[in-house]
Amino acid sequence: MLPFILLSTVFLFLGFYSVINKVKAIKWFFYLIILLPIGGVFSGFFTKSALAVYEFFYIGLCLAFLLSSTKKKTYSFIFLFAVLLIPLLNVLGVVQGNQIEFILKDTKPFIVLAIALVLIRSMKNTSAILTPSDIKILLVLNLLKVIFIYILGSYFGLNTEVSEDPFFIQNEGFRYGDIGTLFVIFYFIYKLTHKQKFSFFDTLCIIIPILITQQRTLILTLVIILYVFYLFNGKVISKLIMLSMIPLSIYVLFNLVGGRIFDVFDSDLLLKLFSIRFSPFINELANFKSTSDYLFGLGFGKPFYIPWFEYRENINNFNPNIDNLYLTYFMKFGVSFIFIFAFFYYAFQKNIPNKVYVRYLVIYLLLIGATTAFSYQSIFIFLYTFPVLLSQLTQNQKKLFSKTNQNL
Repeated sequence: MLPFILLSTVFLFLGFYSVINKVKAIKWFFYLIILLPIGGVFSGFFTKSALAVYEFFYIGLCLAFLLSSTKKKTYSFIFLFAVLLIPLLNVLGVVQGNQIEFILKDTKPFIVLAIALVLIRSMKNTSAILTPSDIKILLVLNLLKVIFIYILGSYFGLNTEVSEDPFFIQNEGFRYGDIGTLFVIFYFIYKLTHKQKFSFFDTLCIIIPILITQQRTLILTLVIILYVFYLFNGKVISKLIMLSMIPLSIYVLFNLVGGRIFDVFDSDLLLKLFSIRFSPFINELANFKSTSDYLFGLGFGKPFYIPWFEYRENINNFNPNIDNLYLTYFMKFGVSFIFIFAFFYYAFQKNIPNKVYVRYLVIYLLLIGATTAFSYQSIFIFLYTFPVLLSQLTQNQKKLFSKTNQNL
């Protein structure tokens, strides 16, 4: 509990510090969440009651926003509407008797989105928050962090030392991923879509953290993005090279992930995995009684029963989401969830000028949405805001180049 209290205090202070120095506060916020081991086997140290330590930063950030945005009526309205959404739903009777715990959890993605827009607004019209030098420092430190943790986990039994959760203890091998992994993924997509060359240093800093996660979907998703990009944007020779490397890529993936990647090509195993993983959604289909249920879903606060949570102590067997973003939103909002996705996309692409970058970020998010409901996780703000921060690297470089030309 002590690490949680101490770090929560640090992030709370950083949030209030943003009232005085917004750039430095946001910079150190991103440094800390990328470099702290907030994930995997350590999650119990940094998260209590589904609240992550870094979420305390948003208290001060939102206060700074409200104090300085009297003229920014649109953002203020969005933020206040999201905060007041829970009582509004109760007053309007939309909730239909669902438990308040799950109403709160279902509302969280919308509150998080509002806070993400506040953070994006705070990052605009400022000097460079992260410079290319900062990115290099973060890449090196993140690489050292994951290698150190992997060694401890693989050879010194870190799983059993820091966690009593059967999920980490009973899993074979050691896997690790945190916000630093997301950082290198976005950096990879940024470099790729801006047609910047990958140095040997870049390659090491990107590949090693991703492989240590041993997440089949993640690795396959990034391989798909790489091939799609070069097939549509590369020269003829690049396209031929990428096509010829497909068999080699499959062979390498097979050896690096111990054959687990080939599960995606076994139709019988896939059917079995999907029927188990998505059984909570399949069971809920019996509650769809009318056309309106399919159009608008079963509403806020409708949880899924997760049978495999029974073997894990101190975890509610009911959960607001399953490991699929689309099925989760379909149960709650029906086919109208498409409009929610459209709004998410509109707010996302509006803040990133490079539309090729946006396109491949969206491909990445759409693909990982098949195996995780990321909008319900604390990392949602990072997923939504860090690509915007990276895009500022290009904008700041262009401004610097323009000023240099003017001086000449």
